[in-house]
Amino acid sequence: MKIQARVGGVLIGMTALAVLSGCQHYVKRSEFDATVAELRGDIGVARAESRDQIAALGRDLEGKLKNQEVAITDLQDRLRLDMTAHFDFDKSELRSADEQALNEFVDVMRKRPQMEVTVEGYADSAGSPAYNKKLGQRRAESVREHLVAEGLPADKVKAVSYGDQRNRQLAPGAWGEQGQANRRVALVVQSGSNEVGGLDATASSKVARGDDGGSTQGASH
Repeated sequence: MKIQARVGGVLIGMTALAVLSGCQHYVKRSEFDATVAELRGDIGVARAESRDQIAALGRDLEGKLKNQEVAITDLQDRLRLDMTAHFDFDKSELRSADEQALNEFVDVMRKRPQMEVTVEGYADSAGSPAYNKKLGQRRAESVREHLVAEGLPADKVKAVSYGDQRNRQLAPGAWGEQGQANRRVALVVQSGSNEVGGLDATASSKVARGDDGGSTQGASH
């Protein structure tokens, strides 16, 4: 995809910088600074393209899910969807009534195979935190299995659990009939180019470590 091509170019640039700074070549400070500036510029462009993709995805999902009870939050680098997929007390089986919204989500996501989906599982406040963490994981896995069965790439969908963490509950502390909103999953979608952030950190760490010091003085091994 477009952003992947951009990231590929950044990777090549980083490799070239590593070769220049780590071997027997003499690298001028100006050359090093120019290379780092170019890398940072490419990372900035890649990040902007990623945010554009997230914004476009948000618009498509809003149109597709307008008749569903789904709250979509654009966090610039990712989308968060609080879905209608809720669960019966102490259960982790996906209800058939919740499948339509998930299927419509899949319809949109099939066109974006590079996107990554994290299914977050939650529980109400009944039971111990350890039990609820496992229950939330089972719920997340149940939804993940459905998304994969409907066509999403298995390696692009993961399941995590936040159990009964109070700061993540929609009805803090509630359980039983009052805690239905807490027995749920949320979907988080982000670009499959996490390497953009990793490249940014790599470039920053090189400067912070002063890798140019050895290269400007000349290095050998």
